[in-house]
Amino acid sequence: MCVSLSMAKNTQRSRFIHGLQTFVLLILIAWLLSSLNFRELGKVLSDINISWLAVPILLHLGAVWLNAYRWMALLRDNSIPLWRLAYSQIVGQFFNVFLPSDMGGDVYKMHDIHKFCKSGSKSVVSVLLTRVFGFLAMGVILTMGLIVSHHIIRSQSVFWVALIYSGFSITAIIVLIERRLPALLSEKTDFKDKIKNKYVLKLVSMLDEFNQIMINRKIVLFTLFLGVMFQALLIVIIFFYGLTLDVTLSFGSLFLVAPLIMLISALPLSINSLGLREGAFVYFLNWLGLTNEQGIIIALLSRSVSGIIIPLLGGMLFILFRRHIDKLLPANQKVS
Repeated sequence: MCVSLSMAKNTQRSRFIHGLQTFVLLILIAWLLSSLNFRELGKVLSDINISWLAVPILLHLGAVWLNAYRWMALLRDNSIPLWRLAYSQIVGQFFNVFLPSDMGGDVYKMHDIHKFCKSGSKSVVSVLLTRVFGFLAMGVILTMGLIVSHHIIRSQSVFWVALIYSGFSITAIIVLIERRLPALLSEKTDFKDKIKNKYVLKLVSMLDEFNQIMINRKIVLFTLFLGVMFQALLIVIIFFYGLTLDVTLSFGSLFLVAPLIMLISALPLSINSLGLREGAFVYFLNWLGLTNEQGIIIALLSRSVSGIIIPLLGGMLFILFRRHIDKLLPANQKVS
């Protein structure tokens, strides 16, 4: 009885959240449509130079490999080939589209690489830290943007959100580099042999794996550096979306607005950030002098590449090679 009641409550909560996200999505779409001049939108579409779109697609594929290299550093296991991690990365993007949130791809990656790891803790912690370090790296980029382009900020509330996010990211990086958190965790995980509950033991094993990564300052700094490079690559991609409209965006300004767009897009307020991401593009690109119509086109180009083209490529690879991918590994690297 208690189990059925719990399941019913979870179902109701899930329906409520989904309904709320749908409501927010409809409000955002209505706001976006009301803010557009469709005659001007048609003019912008007619002038678009679609050939520039090839560059963001190639850069996104490069970002897949960069993320795979970052993942390899966190796994601390060179026996898994880089191409195998890149395959898991791009297939994960395919699952991001169809699962409730963009964490769906992370779940797939944990499951996929778990068969190469001696413990599940390594696969789980490495994927989660990729996310965490990416979040902190985005804060580093935003800090640079605040220094260079703070004068373009039109909202005091946005300024304070950016400043808090920036300050939190820099503080967290300092704490991680100084090894204070790993030292604290090591004190909390030295009683593992006394634990009987398997779920608590798994949690402690994950904390121990986290500690093993964090005590290696070289890995932490290297992974953060790659995270900053990844975020900078996303800015370059937005720059080329601007070129499709014959608009040259300032890199200094993009260092400010791009992290804010990504931060808002990550909020779980809408289904797969639909409407939320597009609204953020329109709002913040207005700061750079772009019209609502130009902003929505750039947002849709970004959605098309990162949310359709690249995931579809990952889906094709998954369908065609999921039963054969590990057979391509050398004999000493194949999953037993």
